[in-house]
Amino acid sequence: MFSENTYLPIYLTEYNISHQGSPRVQSYQGAVYDALILTESISAGADASLYWAMAPYSDMSLLDGDTRTGSSYLYEIFNQSFHGDLVSSQSQQAKKVTSYAVFNKTRSVHSFSLINRTAKPQRVKLYFEHWLPSKLSWNLWDAENDFIQRETSWVELGKGDFVLSPYSVNVFVE
Repeated sequence: MFSENTYLPIYLTEYNISHQGSPRVQSYQGAVYDALILTESISAGADASLYWAMAPYSDMSLLDGDTRTGSSYLYEIFNQSFHGDLVSSQSQQAKKVTSYAVFNKTRSVHSFSLINRTAKPQRVKLYFEHWLPSKLSWNLWDAENDFIQRETSWVELGKGDFVLSPYSVNVFVE
């Protein structure tokens, strides 16, 4: 019996993926799926989310033989950069673009992600309260690049008015 004030942690302890030869799991499309699982489960109140690939040997979505896939970098970046307080973020078209943001007060690091879950480019306009980005690390998973990391600036991003590639994950860290 628990009292009404008892905190019960919630963990999404396992979600299995077996790609059966599908290149989707080891591509940017797998990164979109993984990013949605991570951000939506934590936003819904889960304390943690764990990944388990149910596939033989090198057929996992984190490795393709000896080569890391885009999703492996996604998990690394989320594990390194998304520690801190969940920041209120919202999308006017949540069925198309999912937003997720964290602020780490100790390290003074802002991390946010934008996930385009559609087959069409989506224009976004970002607004921040009490913070204006300057130099950002931009991690992108999309059809054109599969996965790239680069430095960018707020001005280069059109001061927050830019277009997300179809089926893409965009993670920014400052």
